[in-house]
Amino acid sequence: MRRSSPFWFSLALALALPVLSLAAPPKAPAAQRPVKRKKPFMFIMGDSNIWGHLGRQMQPSFEKMGWRVYRRGKPYSGLARPDFFDWIKKSPFLIKSLQPEAVVIMLGGNDAQVISPLTGEDAALIPWEDEARWVAEYERRVERLVAVLASGGATVYWLSPTNRKPIYARAAMRRIIPAQRRAVERTGLAVFVDTFELTSLPNGDYIASGEVNGHTIPYRYLDGIHLTPPGAVALRERLLPIIATCRVPTAVAVVEPDVLIEEGPVDVLVP
Repeated sequence: MRRSSPFWFSLALALALPVLSLAAPPKAPAAQRPVKRKKPFMFIMGDSNIWGHLGRQMQPSFEKMGWRVYRRGKPYSGLARPDFFDWIKKSPFLIKSLQPEAVVIMLGGNDAQVISPLTGEDAALIPWEDEARWVAEYERRVERLVAVLASGGATVYWLSPTNRKPIYARAAMRRIIPAQRRAVERTGLAVFVDTFELTSLPNGDYIASGEVNGHTIPYRYLDGIHLTPPGAVALRERLLPIIATCRVPTAVAVVEPDVLIEEGPVDVLVP
């Protein structure tokens, strides 16, 4: 067999070297640029109050104040039953996609029930009757969700559930709201707003009605829980000054490593 001449091999290598040296080096991945906006973004999220009249009243009010607002409401949702709707799983993608400067969240009215495991966790159900374990797990979830919502640098406002007519529901809020307050304040990442107090009379009863143009107008529907449009307007008027004047937390959010970004489109947003 005829062997290649060393001369021809050296010549071929010499001709190839200039070509290799002229090849463009691989480009480094472009750094993510901050979003340039004419208006700051606010994300309003939560349960049926946000899906319903309160969210519908707050959204245009904040827009008039100079915000661009996105609203995401899911009736019957909360933190106790992620098998129905998992805010902790869905929120990382929402925050990363929207990059809001402020987040207003209202949850808890549906949480007086058994706690089911978070997505990906192998844990037993925690019954409502097991108060100590229930409260500990609930506070852990509040802290975890606040960390996610604040991870992009947003100012987070956590609104507690409102006062309500049914005695059993009011008693349940006396466990849920203090747990929310403790967890939110422990993070140092959010402002806790007690809407139970804002919807209560001096004697502790819920505000059932109000005067509008000389007429008594109900602030709640027949269930004594959900706000009517006038009730939502009354609560909105109490909330706006509080949210507008709250100071931005100075702590830095640290998100647990197992809170992953959920891939997929942002669904059911109301721009």
